[in-house]
Amino acid sequence: MVNVAVVNPPSMDGYVNRDLMSGLGVKNYSKRNFMDGFISHVKSFSRRLPVMSLIYSATVLSEKHNVKVIDAGNMGMTEEQLEVELKAFSPDFIIFASSISNLPDEVRLLDKLKLVTGAKTVIIGDATAEFGAIIMRESKVDFVIGGEPEVSLERLINGVSPETVDGITMRGVNGIFQSKQEPIDDLDSLPFPNWGLFPFKNYGYYPILKNKPFVSILSTRGCPYGCTYCPYTTFMGRQWRMRKAENVVKEIQYIQESFGIKSALFRDPTFTMLKKHAVGICEGIKQNKIDIEWACETRLDCLDENLIDLMAGAGCVGINCGIESADPKVLSNVMRKVIPEAHIRKMLRRMKDNGIKSSGFFILGLPGESMESLEKTIELALSLDLSYADFKVATPFPGTPLYELCIKNGWIRRLESLKDLPKFTSYDFHMQYDDKRISKEFIESKCGEAFKRFYGRPGLMATKLIGGDLINRTVFESGLVYLKSLITL
Repeated sequence: MVNVAVVNPPSMDGYVNRDLMSGLGVKNYSKRNFMDGFISHVKSFSRRLPVMSLIYSATVLSEKHNVKVIDAGNMGMTEEQLEVELKAFSPDFIIFASSISNLPDEVRLLDKLKLVTGAKTVIIGDATAEFGAIIMRESKVDFVIGGEPEVSLERLINGVSPETVDGITMRGVNGIFQSKQEPIDDLDSLPFPNWGLFPFKNYGYYPILKNKPFVSILSTRGCPYGCTYCPYTTFMGRQWRMRKAENVVKEIQYIQESFGIKSALFRDPTFTMLKKHAVGICEGIKQNKIDIEWACETRLDCLDENLIDLMAGAGCVGINCGIESADPKVLSNVMRKVIPEAHIRKMLRRMKDNGIKSSGFFILGLPGESMESLEKTIELALSLDLSYADFKVATPFPGTPLYELCIKNGWIRRLESLKDLPKFTSYDFHMQYDDKRISKEFIESKCGEAFKRFYGRPGLMATKLIGGDLINRTVFESGLVYLKSLITL
């Protein structure tokens, strides 16, 4: 038995959600005008998600080892506070989550902690996928593990030869050694997450899920769709894998009985990918009379009216859906299937009729974007029956096909050092297209404008006030912090 510290590092320069974007981890914060600054700031305070790769890894490792979880990122801890806790624990291994927003700082901090504790260090997460060899060259980190880490970490910590571990990057006798990571086929073989290891009472997904305690659930992994901008298909893989519906239902019963969980977010890339699977989960919840609020993310072409009715009856109160762009050519450029607008409207209307809050995701600045298509997308968002909308800029995340396309066309340059890594936030535009009108300044200003036009509508704000979405201690406190930041500028 060894001492293993499982760490979600402190956030540096704004909250980083290391579970977003398939675990790529990004900082969701923008401040181009009052409205988009306020919305993104409140979201950073009120949506605190656990890092699923850490919860599964910690649960697996705790079966044989002494595991201490330090969720510094979600607890608001400083680097100094983390160092004190680690020194007191005396770890043999430190396992660090990573993010594409703060990877250089995370590597720097892990090097420092290795020096002060003498522990072996492992950094995991999809942010490391393109940078494993670079991390080996530019730091003292012992191991990088990309992809799904649970099995690989278990074997490494149990003491097998590191060269036999899948998905590992390390320094070998003949230089840097890297092995391929295979996805976990049998997801039912993984244990139910032990939330007792984590500060789960600090997690939340407000205002979609208002009841706490709250946690996340994974019922499937992977996505067979090949959208070129999406980290899910790149890092979870296009091989779609599911747990048995009854296994998922048993987990929900377990987390309620063991931890008193009242709400949950399914972190599946596409919860209703196989409708039969989603139906099985919903029917299991109803048959077992489980009282839980939940939300999920899915594609609108993977929904129908009957399924929405069933989901609502099983406790679903929120659905996140990617709409991305109103322009079919733009969608085709990134291998995104065009969903008929009539179907989009029909599904959103059905959600509203069932009391399900809908969140629409839009991406501005994808390849082939024009000034006309941008306006068309914003107008579509304003015309839909959406409870919420999120407008992000197209981001060439390293490892995605979009990243390679951008390099090939000269829109960005390949990142060859941690020093070159920009602060990816999903609100900062990094590409320069041949059409100089579609510039960084233009795309970012349109993103801010979209937030302002969507949330600045008097009718929408009145609805949020009446519905209680803006009457919440977290919203009030985060709003005060945001206003103070404006005053001190």
